[in-house]
Amino acid sequence: QKRYYLKLRAQLDPLRRPSDSGPNRPVLMISGITMRGTGIFCNLLAFLRWVDFAQRMGYIPVIDMQNVENLYLEDELLGKVNAYEYFYRQPAGIGVEEGYRARELYIVNRLDCPYDFTRAQKKAYREATRIVDWVYGENREKYFDRIKAIYDRYFVPSDEAAAFVDARFRELIAPNERTIGLLCRGTDYFAKRPYKHQIQPTAEQIIQKTDETLAAHPADKIFVATEDADILAALKAKYDEKLVYIDCPRLTAVQGQSVAEGFAERGVDKKMNGWYYFASIAILARCDHLIAGKTMATQFIRTMRDTPFETEFYWNLGRYGVDDKK
Repeated sequence: QKRYYLKLRAQLDPLRRPSDSGPNRPVLMISGITMRGTGIFCNLLAFLRWVDFAQRMGYIPVIDMQNVENLYLEDELLGKVNAYEYFYRQPAGIGVEEGYRARELYIVNRLDCPYDFTRAQKKAYREATRIVDWVYGENREKYFDRIKAIYDRYFVPSDEAAAFVDARFRELIAPNERTIGLLCRGTDYFAKRPYKHQIQPTAEQIIQKTDETLAAHPADKIFVATEDADILAALKAKYDEKLVYIDCPRLTAVQGQSVAEGFAERGVDKKMNGWYYFASIAILARCDHLIAGKTMATQFIRTMRDTPFETEFYWNLGRYGVDDKK
């Protein structure tokens, strides 16, 4: 929306320091005025589209989660640390300080096409944002290879994040162990039923599908990624020591409270909470089989992976407020 774009510009325009020693190509500064409650993979979906746009236009993409409030940046670090770099290296190897020194600089809000873009820029934006659901159904054949190529080239995990993922993986899964990965979102999905978001499976549905997969494809471990303490308890009761997961804070479904609000209320360290989430998704990408609800993170599981899963299943239960009866 125009008002968000103008608000972001008002916040970031003062950081411009155009210089002859700055980048010699136009820079696209990708940021967002509404990231206080959005997770890294929700943001990554928008960032990926903007990097695609930058590639089409010949711009240098830079991602700024340093000078705007976001879910992973402690208040005292605002303006000092780029929370994006907790997870990934900058797409083109240029940081925000250098980016703001560009003589030609475009600042964009993660979800909006600027109203003052040229016709050519708007056309490139439409082409980049028409790519949706690149992992599901017939769209995989249409779009997956392009998105995978962009991800592999421009979205390289930071050394810290990669080391954190590797350490958690080694703690949980031994070499050559066969694994089934489960992505199970609950909490605010169950409590708030966000309009037009994908309906998430219940613990009972997850267990039934996992049993079917185990019968056809025996596994040594079941790795679950979930923020929901109740779902985790149900799976532990069923699968006992076969079930593994990252040891991190979790929530229960509290009416009207988002995941971001729940973790903030408990004082969970923002950087560590982001790494727990990132590592959970990255470990799912290393499993042999995948069972997943459709969330903002789901498509990145397959995108992080270089080879197909032996089997993969995505719940297709419709959308809250559209296909459910409540």
